[in-house]
Amino acid sequence: MATAEEGPIDDVSIENSTLLYRWVAPAHIRRTSAGIECRDGAFKNFPNPETLRMSIVLDDTLREHEREPDSILVLRSGYGLVALTAGEVRNLEQQRVLRSPRPEEPAHGDVWGEKSVGRRRRLAQLARWIIEPSGGA
Repeated sequence: MATAEEGPIDDVSIENSTLLYRWVAPAHIRRTSAGIECRDGAFKNFPNPETLRMSIVLDDTLREHEREPDSILVLRSGYGLVALTAGEVRNLEQQRVLRSPRPEEPAHGDVWGEKSVGRRRRLAQLARWIIEPSGGA
């Protein structure tokens, strides 16, 4: 497994105040009497855990392309959308924020680093709903 020293360099062009969006699949949504919760499983390095990368969408690039956050959920019925700031993520041990644009998503980025259970729980605690999921999850 890669160590922090072997990983990519944190992208300093991404300001600490930049929102990082993460879509939340219905399987990672819990409805309680207190409201809708984002479960820690939404913050796993997926789909290839060995790369230590968790996909995100960067708000600064999204805005450059004159898109709104709801555009992230197109074709993702039943999903919700949460956000954290780059600074919140960086304050967690050994997490780096990277730009990794893709043809289908120019605002794509990654949070690089091991996502232990404790880190995933902390990410879930920090995450704020931007778009709550619809339907019964």
